[in-house]
Amino acid sequence: AREKLEIDLALLRGKIEAAHIQGELKDLYVNDPIDFLDWFAMGEEALARYVEDARINTDNHPFLEFAPAMFYFLSTQFQIQNTLSIRDSRESVLPFLINMGETPEEISAVAEEVQERYEATQDRIVEDLMTWLSRFREE
Repeated sequence: AREKLEIDLALLRGKIEAAHIQGELKDLYVNDPIDFLDWFAMGEEALARYVEDARINTDNHPFLEFAPAMFYFLSTQFQIQNTLSIRDSRESVLPFLINMGETPEEISAVAEEVQERYEATQDRIVEDLMTWLSRFREE
């Protein structure tokens, strides 16, 4: 049987604080575990729902080999559609976190920070998309 997805926050914190890891993550503006976890998109169940109607790319049906040519003139539309689709399917990492603190207060503070960041990122995705579109139209 497969194990349930769990992300050990204390273990993650220790790994992110390692100097060689910090150097790798700084260009992505990841300074702490909450920054890193903000990249989380969805767990296994949400991912399964997200891809359930997706075309399967096989040797007999190489959809991806021909898609770029078919979608060349519609690429902006597909970028927008994909971004909004992921945003709508995205879920908070909070239910997957374990080992979030020693006391109920610490756990509560981490939970609040994670949830606030998730909600802010949901809004930021749309804002970034709108900014990108306004720049795209100016060109």
